[in-house]
Amino acid sequence: MHRPTLSLSSSYSALLPGDEVRFRCASPADVCAPVEVRFNKLGSGSPLVGTSESVGSGVVLAVNNVDAKHQGSYTCQYTVQGNVTLRSPPSNSIAIYIVDLLPPRIFLSSPTEGVTWGPQGPELTRGHSFTITCSTQPQYPGGSFHLYFMGSNVTESQAAVNHSASFLFSSAEHSHQGNYSCVYETTVSTRSFSSPASTVLHLTVTGTMNTYQARGNVSEEEEEQVYANVESFHTKDDKEKEEEEDDSGSEADYENCSQPLETEYQVEDEEDIYLN
Repeated sequence: MHRPTLSLSSSYSALLPGDEVRFRCASPADVCAPVEVRFNKLGSGSPLVGTSESVGSGVVLAVNNVDAKHQGSYTCQYTVQGNVTLRSPPSNSIAIYIVDLLPPRIFLSSPTEGVTWGPQGPELTRGHSFTITCSTQPQYPGGSFHLYFMGSNVTESQAAVNHSASFLFSSAEHSHQGNYSCVYETTVSTRSFSSPASTVLHLTVTGTMNTYQARGNVSEEEEEQVYANVESFHTKDDKEKEEEEDDSGSEADYENCSQPLETEYQVEDEEDIYLN
């Protein structure tokens, strides 16, 4: 007997849980006797159960609401009923994939000490660099991650490397404050799939870095200018203090000079009194 041909009537061999898959098993055209078609999953002793209908020289089997247990390779086989029951060789095999992506994980890190953890999530001091990392379990190779800044149209995308991607921000600003989430996207058998979104990461940006924290990002020329301004400030301040001291010294000298004159005058007055 001739071997039947198995094909998919569905658009894709990669399916989401809950999708419908349709197999078509075509028997040779010269078979006119009553034919029974059986669809088998390799490695399983039970036939695939579904709703079948005859279409031309073949039979189409529709399986609704597929899930993880339906993933695998399938063949079909037909049996001719007559005086003697004849069974064909198995058909070619076709694999289907049930793609059920898990939500990725999301977390924030900073190479500096500017991160603390508040009741709503990470709190970062303004001016510090930070990295948001998205990762997923190794279900499928490749793919990419999309980082969404919720409440805006800002989206960053990066290819997955070792099932993760890191998004670097060189300097935290108040505009970075808000909610972030990750989505993992991959292609399986020519069909694209997107995972559910990760949990929401809420970032709070507070305050500013102090001078010593900021110095690591300041050029030598800028740093020299800072020191020059500080030196100039102290020089000016010292000059003002010296002028104040000079003024106070002049006043003291004036008082010291006037005091003896007043004393001599008083002595002369006393002598006049005695003479009189």
